[in-house]
Amino acid sequence: MRWVDRRDVPVPASLAGSTSLAARERERATQHFRTTPTTKFKFKAYRQDDVATALNTLFFGKCAYCESSIRAVQPTDIEHFRPKGRVAGCPEHPGYWWLAASWENLLASCIDCNRRRYQDAQQTEQTPLEDKVEGQFYLGKGDLFPILGPQRAFGASDNHEAEDPALIDPTRRDPKQHLKWMLEQELSVVGPQVHAGQIDPYGHHTYRVFGLNRQGLVEQRTARWREIKAQIASIESQLDLAITMPEPHATNLQNLAFQQVDALYAYAAPDKQYSAMVEDLLAAEVERLLAKYQRLGIVSREVV
Repeated sequence: MRWVDRRDVPVPASLAGSTSLAARERERATQHFRTTPTTKFKFKAYRQDDVATALNTLFFGKCAYCESSIRAVQPTDIEHFRPKGRVAGCPEHPGYWWLAASWENLLASCIDCNRRRYQDAQQTEQTPLEDKVEGQFYLGKGDLFPILGPQRAFGASDNHEAEDPALIDPTRRDPKQHLKWMLEQELSVVGPQVHAGQIDPYGHHTYRVFGLNRQGLVEQRTARWREIKAQIASIESQLDLAITMPEPHATNLQNLAFQQVDALYAYAAPDKQYSAMVEDLLAAEVERLLAKYQRLGIVSREVV
């Protein structure tokens, strides 16, 4: 999961303005929930093609939560951060129906992050998962919307901005401040940050609810991790060799190695799968290489 600036993509026409499809639908929904609050209302505005297109553009065809590419292999689930029809664990809540077609409440999601069901997952040593049945864990957001603190909006007149969501919306809260990447049993897993000895609550709820250590997801991330590590090892071998070579060959080989390091940052671009993990890995590896070769006196320029 990585930070995404929602301002990068305009609000789709179906949702924008007082005469939009969304505005007209909200008027009907307001009347519906005023007169028949216990019956369902069929929302359609958020399902429009321009909404899906805008979300796929905003998130580069990836899931907002796990960063897996979804556009090429499955339909994009248009996910309501605040669930529109009901809130799991809060039976008296009607759902955030007034936000059903709000652009700020919509994200692109893969099926696995969005739909609650039993899935295989990799446990972490820090915070083991629960709800295990026949070897699988109950994962996915569904209608979950846990909050921290007592403030909960129940209707359109309530200030939902006063809530403190326990889950991370990557367009409103930087995941980097709350989630950390780890290598456990040679697998790339994610877990909550720890601040002053306390587990970060946003990271804790987010990685567990969305199942960010699902088995298949961990395997795909680990494959990318190993690919990057193999290239780093090759670069390090070139720099080791440069130590033994005379000039100008040593400098030429160093420059070639630096170019290869620069090229690795393409994997951390926002349109690439698992870019947040790659960015974290490259930051650590480049820091290690700089420390090693500056100490040996052969690094002649700063690596990006």
